[in-house]
Amino acid sequence: MSTKTAADYMTQGILWLQTQEDKSPLISVLLCWLMQTKCRSGSQTARTDGANVWISEKWFSSMSVPHRGYVFAHEAMHGILRHCQQMKQMFGEDTPTTRSYWRRANLAFDAWLNHNLSAVLGFRIDDFVYPDSKHPKTGKPLFRDAASFNPDEHDWLWLYSRLDKDAADGMGEGVGAGDDMIGGASGSEIEAELRAGRAIAQGAARAAARSRGTVGGWLERMLGQATQPVQNWRTQLWDIMNSTAPIDWSMRRCNKTYACAGGLVGTVSSPGMGMGVVAFDTSGSMTDDVLAQPVAEANAIIQQCAPEKLYVLSVDAHVANAQEVTDVFVPELKGGGGTSFIPAFDWVSEHVTEDVGFLLYFTDGYGDWENVTPPPYPVIWFIVAGGTKEDPPFGRVIRMME
Repeated sequence: MSTKTAADYMTQGILWLQTQEDKSPLISVLLCWLMQTKCRSGSQTARTDGANVWISEKWFSSMSVPHRGYVFAHEAMHGILRHCQQMKQMFGEDTPTTRSYWRRANLAFDAWLNHNLSAVLGFRIDDFVYPDSKHPKTGKPLFRDAASFNPDEHDWLWLYSRLDKDAADGMGEGVGAGDDMIGGASGSEIEAELRAGRAIAQGAARAAARSRGTVGGWLERMLGQATQPVQNWRTQLWDIMNSTAPIDWSMRRCNKTYACAGGLVGTVSSPGMGMGVVAFDTSGSMTDDVLAQPVAEANAIIQQCAPEKLYVLSVDAHVANAQEVTDVFVPELKGGGGTSFIPAFDWVSEHVTEDVGFLLYFTDGYGDWENVTPPPYPVIWFIVAGGTKEDPPFGRVIRMME
């Protein structure tokens, strides 16, 4: 008998998926979902309601580590794509009357996401459902026209409409493929929606920061604009750096142009970006969808401006969280209360001993900035789409595009 708990298996799955993260931005999104989710015992195999995961420790004990990681990635995809919420909207709650619809939809969901997941991870699990799967007993194909399936053009409903009901008879009623449908208590729906949105925004930012190139098709549509910074903040930042950074004449690095003439000429140098602060307005008006673009901008700043150190603050009516970032920014944004700009500047005064090179504040601008004392360092306000039309009393302003 296995001595590992459900939480132990999830930790193992997450660690293995981290070794696969360079394969696709999808893995980054799935990891961000799993890191927010609790895993419990209470399933014949594995299932999710979009906010929690339940597994069978006995079932997991028979698997290899990569297969365990695959299963957790599978459940995370159900959560990210809000499959449970889609079924409730289409068929109503899972009841004896709607059970057959739920089971068939679950098979279509599983086939669609397993096709995409296996393409990323490079292997299949034998008793899982795929578009070209056949019934394990009768050998009949589960889906008609499976050879023409293309995930960039066909969603799960395309597979659902081509599911051979007779061929699929009995699927999902035992331990194995199609068993343990997604579903759960209605009280989890709000958290499931929020978790999916957070994971997509955070995973997109994490993937962008790892510089793994572009994606296409359905994954690009899912990530939306969250992976691409759109603002020309670079001109503003470099202007700030050049206007505030001291210039130094040094012989430490010589200009070699005149070496052939026997002369040594020093060079003009200036320090890098130094230490910066990025503050995110995480008040109730700043939803996960609104925050996705600022998160991408912050990661682009880390990549391209290479500050020596960066503090990232989550601020509503107080500083709800502070992160020190030196490499990849994986957001841990907290808040949801009222809005005040004062706490961010107070936090910098109280906790930062280095010279502050800049502070970037991402906000909708609805707050008390007229009560903020202008700091001695440069400030740039990024006003999100739909934010206030008023300008702050100090600092520079960049208005983010729709």
